[in-house]
Amino acid sequence: MRDFCRRMQFDPALAPGLKSEDRQFFHQLQDGRFFTLLDQLLGPERAALYRNYTFRLQPAGDDRPFFSQFLRWGSLPRLAGLFGQQSAPFLELGYVIVVISLVQMSLAAAILILLPLFRLGWRSGSRLRTLFYFGGLALGYMLVEISLIHRFVLYLGHPVYAAAGVICTLLVSSGAGSCLSSRLPRKLAAPEWVTGLVAVILLFYSLALTPLLNLTLAQSQGLKALLTLGLIAPVGFAMGFPFPLGLQQTARHQEADVPWALGINGSLSVLSTSLATLLAVEAGFSAVLLVAAACYATATLARIGR
Repeated sequence: MRDFCRRMQFDPALAPGLKSEDRQFFHQLQDGRFFTLLDQLLGPERAALYRNYTFRLQPAGDDRPFFSQFLRWGSLPRLAGLFGQQSAPFLELGYVIVVISLVQMSLAAAILILLPLFRLGWRSGSRLRTLFYFGGLALGYMLVEISLIHRFVLYLGHPVYAAAGVICTLLVSSGAGSCLSSRLPRKLAAPEWVTGLVAVILLFYSLALTPLLNLTLAQSQGLKALLTLGLIAPVGFAMGFPFPLGLQQTARHQEADVPWALGINGSLSVLSTSLATLLAVEAGFSAVLLVAAACYATATLARIGR
């Protein structure tokens, strides 16, 4: 390898017994810190480099498969100070647009949720419970759906297969759960029990779904399709119960809040699409499922004691 580099006038970056002058024998880099950072990346200081470097250097993985996402929000002031108004090329503009969209949708959702209260009133003690319950369901359901779609892209081999399989299975199984909810006895039709069960299932999925998928990744496409159905249908079936049960309970106690509850659910469902993207980029899809579990847990707490 050394003979080849000398003949072709290449400077090796990594080699056994390599001296610092060998790295820039034929070519001089304007910034010599490249080799310092390279040594840190391959040495025991890697964790500190990941933590302190201006851009995100961690390698992409199945949980965070974003190969072109290098932006670190804490570095924005430094980039602006270095490059001024010319710092835009160093930013992933698509990611910035997602953030802008999230802010816009948050403002729109806040207006659409709060505006009806000028007619319904602000002092009812159940309004805050209704907001947290139906808001938690909206955020949680969409976070689960988006996270599962991305999870099954690798498993099924194509985004179209993953989207079709996950969305179809979730809608059918959730519809079945919603249909069955109307037949439950009054004592069992308590929304807090069902939302609590969904939170536990999602907590389990956040820990066990990736190992389960990895164990069967080499199976045939038909078998993986059946396994996809078997993994998604139970949680989808359970997620079909809380919304109709919550509406029934709201209609019994305060019927005027039913349209407002529907508006909360619709507004925050749209908001959760951008939120899921940001959570996945920053923390991974396992974290998205954990946040979804927290949303269902919040809905559970909102109904306890009602």
